[in-house]
Amino acid sequence: MMRIYTIVLITIGLAACEPRHNSADTSAATDGSTGGARLFVDNCAQCHQVTGQGGPAPGGLPAPDIRQLTKSPAELRQIITFGFGKMPSFKDSISDAQISEIADYVAAQVERHAQ
Repeated sequence: MMRIYTIVLITIGLAACEPRHNSADTSAATDGSTGGARLFVDNCAQCHQVTGQGGPAPGGLPAPDIRQLTKSPAELRQIITFGFGKMPSFKDSISDAQISEIADYVAAQVERHAQ
């Protein structure tokens, strides 16, 4: 009986720790459910919009349309990690792996938009 309670408590604990993402927000950013798309929505869409089209960011600063960038994934990783111009650095708020996922997602959006 004690094992059942333990399993139930572990299951509840794991479910409570699972990150929550608004699927309505991510569906507009991607044609599939990728980690990069979710991370983009969570960390970048506030300025670059869910679709990546850019526009006015908080404080009225313009954010560029990420679909028009001519940067390699490596350059995108550098920009996301260290910031660029008015864009803040994300090195202290997300992991290197998450930065890579965002950079790969953005590169894929650039490629998809160019077609």
